[in-house]
Amino acid sequence: MPMTKDYYDILGVDRSADEKAIKAAYRRQARECHPDVNPDDPQAEERFKELSQAYAVLGDPQKRAAYDRYGHDFASRTGNGGTQYTWQEAGGPGPFAGGDVGGFGDLFETLFGGGMGGATATRQARPERGRSLEQDIAVDFADAIFGTEESLRIELDEPCEDCSGHGYSYRACPSCGGTGADASRRSMLGMAPCSECRGSGEIPDRRCEPCRGTGTRHRSRRVSVKIPAGVQDGSRVRVRGEGMAGLNGGPRGDLILTVRLKEHSFFGRKGDDLTCEIPVSFAEACLGAEITVPTKDGRAKLKVPAGTQSGRIMRLRGMGAPHLNGSGTGDQLVTIRVSVPTKVSREARRLIEELDKEINDDPRAGIPMEGLRRAE
Repeated sequence: MPMTKDYYDILGVDRSADEKAIKAAYRRQARECHPDVNPDDPQAEERFKELSQAYAVLGDPQKRAAYDRYGHDFASRTGNGGTQYTWQEAGGPGPFAGGDVGGFGDLFETLFGGGMGGATATRQARPERGRSLEQDIAVDFADAIFGTEESLRIELDEPCEDCSGHGYSYRACPSCGGTGADASRRSMLGMAPCSECRGSGEIPDRRCEPCRGTGTRHRSRRVSVKIPAGVQDGSRVRVRGEGMAGLNGGPRGDLILTVRLKEHSFFGRKGDDLTCEIPVSFAEACLGAEITVPTKDGRAKLKVPAGTQSGRIMRLRGMGAPHLNGSGTGDQLVTIRVSVPTKVSREARRLIEELDKEINDDPRAGIPMEGLRRAE
């Protein structure tokens, strides 16, 4: 069927576009609508033919010049022949064998993993790296501070060993005899791909029973993971080569773990700083004292100044978590909580009342007791 759409519109380029821009536009669109990439889309092949037809003309300087002058009638006016889309000429100068349309062979090697030269249209698939596998890992609070090594069980789908991940065994296509080309659809650019096998030269024969045709089998395995010192909740740890298996002999992807810190009964985390709360008595807060506090490395002394109020935060330098992948450490932030006795004896009550009179300090002085109401 003759094409009536403008070739420049098909590729989405201006008439002033250079060869580099035309090639880039074709490469981008061909990758998106190639029939192998869209096996369930019956329109993909037609769109791909349309793109290839446009590039076969605009990618060739002589044909482009004739097209710019005569439009779609350029072939009949110049004797250039048709521009029927084909995959290759078996053994001849087809577009994928590097013929006269501006390097289709190199272009498709970049797009789809192999040149199209030779006697068949079967592509040699390039090795592809496997996908990364992501999951959470629960880490004890202390292990996140000092670092550890964890043994983790992961669940994943691996390529079936019986069918090499294909899901089926294959046999030569009876329509094209395994060539991948349709000899009945020949033009000056070569032969069109076989519609039965879509140019691969092979069709599915028998389903692989171990994987039931899926090409994958569920597996579980244990992986040893090093957790670096200083990780925080939400930190991501990458384990190279422990993800999904690659395709066509490609390397495995990575295992990416998101750290989920377990809570501690006493300590907390604020970035690289450790946090905790320490109770002090009324006398210690009032008169000052030197108290013992727990740290990540054991006990440490902390001086509480006289008159310390409840809620005051004091800092122990260098007693926090180590900086992840760097030098230095955070601090330990100690929040003081003044402990008030809930039960007192009669004598203690009398002494406290006398002390209160002696101190004569009104803790509510300066508070606007009228609240938000304006004085009348």
